[in-house]
Amino acid sequence: MIPLGLRLLSAMFCTTLASISDEKAPRKGAAPEEDVSDKFVDNGDDEDFSKDEVVLKHVNASRFVSLDVAGFRIFRLNWVVTALSSVALWGLVIYCINEGTVASTEFSKWQSWVTQNFTWLYIGTQNAWIVFLLWIAFSKYGSMKLGKDHESSKYDDLSWFAMLFACGIGIGLFYYGVSEPMYYYNGYPNMQKPGWTNDDQRAQQALFITMFHWGLHGWAPYITIAIALGLVCFRQGKPLTMRFCFEPLLGEKVVRGIIGDCIDALSITCTMLGVCTSLGLGCASILTGSERLGIGGDPSSVQDKIVVVLIITIIATLSVLSGVDTGIKGLSVITFAIGNILLLALMFFDNTWYFLNVLVQTIGHYMQFIVQVGFETDAFQQLGYELDASKANLLMGSDGASNLLNRLAENNNKMKNTPVAFYEESPVEFMDWWTIFYWGWWISWAPFVGLFIAKISRGRTIRNVIVGAFVVPCAFVMVWFSVFGGLGIKMQRVAELVLVMDPDNYDSSSPDCDMLGYADGLPVSEDAIKLAKKSGYYPLACRSYSGHM
Repeated sequence: MIPLGLRLLSAMFCTTLASISDEKAPRKGAAPEEDVSDKFVDNGDDEDFSKDEVVLKHVNASRFVSLDVAGFRIFRLNWVVTALSSVALWGLVIYCINEGTVASTEFSKWQSWVTQNFTWLYIGTQNAWIVFLLWIAFSKYGSMKLGKDHESSKYDDLSWFAMLFACGIGIGLFYYGVSEPMYYYNGYPNMQKPGWTNDDQRAQQALFITMFHWGLHGWAPYITIAIALGLVCFRQGKPLTMRFCFEPLLGEKVVRGIIGDCIDALSITCTMLGVCTSLGLGCASILTGSERLGIGGDPSSVQDKIVVVLIITIIATLSVLSGVDTGIKGLSVITFAIGNILLLALMFFDNTWYFLNVLVQTIGHYMQFIVQVGFETDAFQQLGYELDASKANLLMGSDGASNLLNRLAENNNKMKNTPVAFYEESPVEFMDWWTIFYWGWWISWAPFVGLFIAKISRGRTIRNVIVGAFVVPCAFVMVWFSVFGGLGIKMQRVAELVLVMDPDNYDSSSPDCDMLGYADGLPVSEDAIKLAKKSGYYPLACRSYSGHM
């Protein structure tokens, strides 16, 4: 449903641009008009949406609720949107609290159902956004501003990018910086996306697949929504909400009605689900770090996680209440600065030339294989859902008598092998565990991050937003993963070269922790203990929470 919504958004965007082109086409005998953006210019003064009477011009008055106490504004809201999103979110919360185990199983099943039936849609649409954004950036529409023609950007480039970093990818880079490349390097011995086989190629593959999940494909939904919101809302003087993205496609009457309320409620719900995912990852990372530093905290403790969530929520709330210019901007700059200090420290305190080699090589592999892997759906690996009896076949139209294994069984034919073992394939669930999970995660954040990017990008041109908020963050992410991922792979190799006594019987693609002197995530052999405590090196694949540096 979420990718379908983005497809509608793209259709809206194309409809809007087409209407510009049609209306601006020079008629016979008339001089051609130069500026294609005139249609969106509101020649009147900018409207002040802090005033109720201005908001009521664009919303259904029967749904608008405002409360002031002693001259202090308490809230302003659309009660229908609030009710719809609250029912959905609180219903989900109550269900998860009362049926935690069942809920976890069911949600995993729902995700697998989406992967098995709609991988093609997720993969196809992510590529469509990239092509669309690159086209519009270098088309005649690229010079159009997200705002009135006289407006200029409110934030300098550094502050703008810092807010992009903190809002779009902050916690993910710290959490997955080392862990994701290491998962691909050591966790999937048969994964050969571009056909790599030896250990050096597997190491590069690990960095490439990580970049694939955090690069252009991830940012595409964010920027698509940001441009649509900025173009429609800022230039036409609309409130900055998701519903008005669809006005060129559905019409003003429709977006002001229940359909518009549902669009806004869905965007709120999706954002909250994305926030929950990020908070969960952040809690685990923070508690793991505090435990290792001896500060305290147990990554497996629900109570400790709740405390961390409360602290993060309080800080975020204070930041929001203080406004974008003060709280959010200041916190973003501090976060970005700390991240860069850590990045540069690791880069210059270790083998700098190694990291630079990794970076240049990763850029080359990304440019070479991004199209091939960008369209990868694991078509033949996912055939295992239909051919392997141990996998849950959730394919639509493949149940009961139509199930292939059931039809074979009727004729006394039975599978004697599994596809993974027989064809040495990567796990059938890889797309479900990683790529589709990632695309769903990025898309769930898109309404919120897209809105925020639009807000801080007011006054910038479409071309500037696409280059600055689409291409530049991807370049930064590439540097980040080259350093953190490259360091993780180096640490694993140092440990293996020191600790492996019988290299002929050791498989680096699937490390044997007993042979490396580790048990239950801790060093137990004399050599392993000495290497970890005195030299600071250890096999990441064998540590508890092995992906966290």
